[in-house]
Amino acid sequence: MASRLDKHALVERQTQAKLDDLRMNIAHSLSHELNTPLNGILGMSHLLIQNCEFMPDSEEVEIAELIYKSANRLNALVQRFLLYSNLELITKSLEKTRQFKEKKDRCLAEKIIIEIAFKKAKENCRSKDLKLEIQESTVQLSEENLSILIEELLDNSFKFSLPSSKIQILSKIEGSKFNLYVIDNGKGMKIEEISKIGAFVQFNRKLWEQQGSGLGLAIVQHIVKLYGGEFTIDSIPEKGTIVSVSLPC
Repeated sequence: MASRLDKHALVERQTQAKLDDLRMNIAHSLSHELNTPLNGILGMSHLLIQNCEFMPDSEEVEIAELIYKSANRLNALVQRFLLYSNLELITKSLEKTRQFKEKKDRCLAEKIIIEIAFKKAKENCRSKDLKLEIQESTVQLSEENLSILIEELLDNSFKFSLPSSKIQILSKIEGSKFNLYVIDNGKGMKIEEISKIGAFVQFNRKLWEQQGSGLGLAIVQHIVKLYGGEFTIDSIPEKGTIVSVSLPC
């Protein structure tokens, strides 16, 4: 009886520790990610209102573009947070998970992966760094969720690797599985960092000054799990990272 109570107390302490970590990460990460674009929108719009009479048209356009960029960044964060919250609700409910799996989504992977890969590379001015080896397959995943998965994985690779370093996307069919690999030569991750991947968790922010809420890989984890796939990360600090996704095909 005493042993059972001790185990229960241990589980409660571990759960509380995880909640405390989540609260701390939300406080540090989300507040920064919300305040940065909001300050940009408020500051630039105030400058425009106060000085529009004295500004040349070119300067007004430049400020308007900065406001638009900040608003887009804020919108992207909100959409990511809503997506993560929705995936969390589905994974925590057996009924919602069952309904999700009953949809039996399918899509052709090659075109989607190539389009999203080139789009993200262009956005990051890294088109020359991108290397693709994609094998066509019908994957048990919706087009929307495959697009989200590729976007999040590439965002992460571009964010944590330097320009002119190669980023590879490989896919191949192995048995009844569609295996996807995203490989970069970036800063890498330690084992303990990989084990803590989740929403609002970031590593070495002061060193890398990365933008982002840490939601990306947590979203990928949820999507892959809901479709009965596997998600793994192999990484060596200062050498690079291989993210592997295996899905039914």
